Amino acid sequence: MVVDLGRHQVSIGARPINLTNKEFRLLTHLIENEGETVPRAELLDTLWAGEPEPRPNPRTIDVHIRRLRVKLGEFEDIVHTVRGIGYRFDRHADVQVRAA
Repeated sequence: MVVDLGRHQVSIGARPINLTNKEFRLLTHLIENEGETVPRAELLDTLWAGEPEPRPNPRTIDVHIRRLRVKLGEFEDIVHTVRGIGYRFDRHADVQVRAA
């Protein structure tokens, strides 16, 4: 799997993965904080920055994570749940991240 941060693209092999803007921003934020647990509230602040209030429920992040994992398929385990706190990006040997 290749995550190209500069081109805003994710692909598995030659197949591009169609992520929504929020899904890509979510994955990017987790990658930027690799190895650290990112709380749901921080993810919510990142994804809805600059958007008018009211903000969605923090559990909305769980829905976005679930959809992201489905699209990542066999690489879903790069997004690790830290129960009761948030999520963490765990690098996989077959995942390449290209910087912006």
